[in-house]
Amino acid sequence: MFSRRKSSGLRDAINRAQDPTLKDLEKKIAERKDRLADLELELSDTRINLTAFERDYDRRVSPLERRLKDLKLDLVDARRKAERKAQWGDREPLVDVVDQFEKTWKRTGHAEEPLPVEEPPPQPTGDIKQLFRRLAKLYHPDLVTDPLEKRRRERKMADINNAYAARDIGALRAFLQKQEVHAETQPAKTRSEMVMAMEMELRQLDAAITRAEAQLQDLILSPLVQLMLDTSLARREGRDLLAEMARDLSDQIANMEAELATLRS
Repeated sequence: MFSRRKSSGLRDAINRAQDPTLKDLEKKIAERKDRLADLELELSDTRINLTAFERDYDRRVSPLERRLKDLKLDLVDARRKAERKAQWGDREPLVDVVDQFEKTWKRTGHAEEPLPVEEPPPQPTGDIKQLFRRLAKLYHPDLVTDPLEKRRRERKMADINNAYAARDIGALRAFLQKQEVHAETQPAKTRSEMVMAMEMELRQLDAAITRAEAQLQDLILSPLVQLMLDTSLARREGRDLLAEMARDLSDQIANMEAELATLRS
């Protein structure tokens, strides 16, 4: 579907194609937009995979971690009571201030059975990735300075990210078609105005790329993403790292439960 543009837009395009400076600026802008779109795609993919991994971790490992935490508290209490009994014997004080405080304020959790492994999210196809890149170039909020337009683009990019996470290629195509139908016309500019506008766009793109790279770096270096990457590497070796963690926690739980039983007997 073709966008409605005035002849001035065509003249600007011809001028850019014939002018070496404008042509070079246009090439640099296209390269920066490609880089920014690739970064946004990588950020989106990482967040989607992280969300799925976090759910799997919460289902398989977190209940055991909560149970272990409760047992550690119970062991502290049981050991203290055993020490007090060894010291006082049958003359144990009627009221233990520390024990009374913990009974009043201690909040115990309940261990849950870990649920089955959750299936990883479906991998995106080349078509849906290409659509996401095109839309990121059109709607990235960091490419504008007007606050109202920036907020509008932030909402639009949130919708685009949600559609991409759902692998809804129809919704992404609808976003693209709507943009093409309502494409804005641009008034003709002098060469000087075109150079200034393109140089400003380059600066905006460079700043947006720097921010996106920093966001991706922070995300990749987060402990949960590092664990996700370790789990992925272990899977390639035929290992289930989360299952190994769960077994280790189960062993610790069994040892603590045995000690508790001994102390309370």
